[in-house]
Amino acid sequence: MAARAKMTGELPAWTDVEYNIPRQNDGTSGGILALMVAEAVAQGQPLSTVDPVSVSFSWRYIKTRLLINSRSYNVDGYAVCDMPICSKPKGSGIMWAE
Repeated sequence: MAARAKMTGELPAWTDVEYNIPRQNDGTSGGILALMVAEAVAQGQPLSTVDPVSVSFSWRYIKTRLLINSRSYNVDGYAVCDMPICSKPKGSGIMWAE
């Protein structure tokens, strides 16, 4: 960090911080829980506000925000998002996320 700060003039000091991070309750929610923790840290909220039980709500919220902010469905196109793993869903008017 010191070399970067010398080159850019940004972030002249780096402070190490240890966090007591909540643990996931299953084997699949680690990514969403990591996003919840990152959001709490970025907003200066205590990690006690991160509730592993609310992971399913956060997953639905993030999925909905991604779908709302993605490009519109194009009937003539082959995808409803710009990610390489997206493909045209079967049926009409289907919103989906994998």
